[in-house]
Amino acid sequence: KIYKEMRITDLLMELLNNSGYEAMLRESGEDERLENLAELKNSISDYENSAGEDTTLEDYLQEISLFTNSDLKENKDTINMMTLHTAKGLEFPYVFICEFNEGIFPSARTNTKEKMEEERRLAYVGYTRAKNALFLSDAEGVNYDGSYRFPSRFIFNTGKTYLNYLVELKESLIDDANEFISDSENSMNKSNNIKFKIGERIIHKLLGLGVIIGIDNDNSSYMIKFDNAETFRNISFSTQLDKADTNNLDIIKSNERKAIDHLEAERLEAE
Repeated sequence: KIYKEMRITDLLMELLNNSGYEAMLRESGEDERLENLAELKNSISDYENSAGEDTTLEDYLQEISLFTNSDLKENKDTINMMTLHTAKGLEFPYVFICEFNEGIFPSARTNTKEKMEEERRLAYVGYTRAKNALFLSDAEGVNYDGSYRFPSRFIFNTGKTYLNYLVELKESLIDDANEFISDSENSMNKSNNIKFKIGERIIHKLLGLGVIIGIDNDNSSYMIKFDNAETFRNISFSTQLDKADTNNLDIIKSNERKAIDHLEAERLEAE
């Protein structure tokens, strides 16, 4: 079909499927971009439902082009809602960052120091969008999994000198939050020692060839199924392991052959 003859939703789905873009975002865990993509799908669906069957891509693009910056400036008594990524390069008199909680910002998916630094830089983007005042709010209570909600570490990093609390945090909450954050950072330190991924072939100096079948962050170890063993072994992150490539595979096979030949020679001598 020519794209002009297709419904906009069908065109978008075909584009996403053929390009593999959405699948790529899911594999890489790009939640922010997936949310933006979902918003685009909803926007197109709403437009088609309101405009009827005879809608084209050109009609939709013309419709959304009507919402320009000049239109937004005409009504000053409004609040602009956007992601922090979208806010880059913009400034506003007042900025509100909502649900500034551990597990939300920084995200629960933040499991390495590098990713935490990315979250920290994004928080800095949010902080520096405000000209007159910045409002930070966190949610109390429990998460969907029953765990307690804690204020974001970025709030504590800011320092009380620069903050004016509308409601003072309880000392017990601060202590619990600091303990949670400390445990999180320790876990990230362990994750930084991970050199191999699940499914990768490795070589152990004594145990030989194996494959990574799991990663135990709590015990800082790999779960490895070695070729010459029936069950898996837990091997510490600190243990010397090498990635199995063509060159060292040849060396291993050569050494194994020599060992077998040596044992066979000893057996024949004994006979």
